[in-house]
Amino acid sequence: MRQALERSRQRFSEVVVDADPRRSALAIGRSLLAAAQVLTILFSSDAALFAGTPEFPSGMRCTDFHAVSLWCALGPADTGMVVGRAVAIIVLIAVVAGYRPRWTCAPHWYVAFSLTAMPMPNGGDSAGQIGAMLLIPICLGDSRTWHWSRPEHPLAPQWRGASLTALWALRGQLCVIYASTAITKVGDPMWRQGSAMRVVADHPDYGFRSLLGPVGEPVFRSFPAVAALSWGVIAAQLLIAVTVLGSRRWRTVALVVGCLLHLAILVLMNLAGFATVMIALLVMAWTATPSRHAFRPRAAEGGRES
Repeated sequence: MRQALERSRQRFSEVVVDADPRRSALAIGRSLLAAAQVLTILFSSDAALFAGTPEFPSGMRCTDFHAVSLWCALGPADTGMVVGRAVAIIVLIAVVAGYRPRWTCAPHWYVAFSLTAMPMPNGGDSAGQIGAMLLIPICLGDSRTWHWSRPEHPLAPQWRGASLTALWALRGQLCVIYASTAITKVGDPMWRQGSAMRVVADHPDYGFRSLLGPVGEPVFRSFPAVAALSWGVIAAQLLIAVTVLGSRRWRTVALVVGCLLHLAILVLMNLAGFATVMIALLVMAWTATPSRHAFRPRAAEGGRES
């Protein structure tokens, strides 16, 4: 028992000391996250982005810490809106391209944080802001010109533990998001009874019943089919919440199930921004953390992964 504990302790120490998560999956997820955000800014009007409410008629929630967000700092005038868009687009395009992750990670988070200053930000905006923030400890130690290139040098010692902790924190955050969403559904009588998907399909803004046409009518007339869809969504979210914390094999399950779930949301409910952000976070969470020795110039591929 003592030897097993010592081996586990040594293994854990090696993973923490040697970890280097700068892999292609992290680059793909980071670019996908920024792409979802830049497309939202590019193809949404000011009225859509900053819809006024009785509490915030300007469409900007510039209270408390949100007062330092990009659009609040520049002001609600036309000039401020245009400059804010230009700055956000330039930053996000640089992130999508993978340019200088060390220098673009903090501005990326600032733009993502600024999107949450909208009076009614969606879940994708909030999750994307957290994901961008957790990328900072990983990217600050990355001296590459492009995050697509293969690292030629391991991370500096002071960044190894920080980057691995940030990656674990991202997985933990995803676990909380999916578990809390599933538990909330279980607490709703319609989801618990299995009839919720019929209501979702008929939603005036996000419904998809008309999209399915005659093909979907037999499904929505059958309670067992609707119940299977409703309970299947809850089961998928719980499965993602559990497996995203596991080994790379289990994280692959989370990635596949999550991609299928969010692609269905994208196609059926037209929630492209939310779906893309969540897929991007799942891709980043799937990232392996091989030994830093695997990143030496011309070294053979491989290394310890977790």
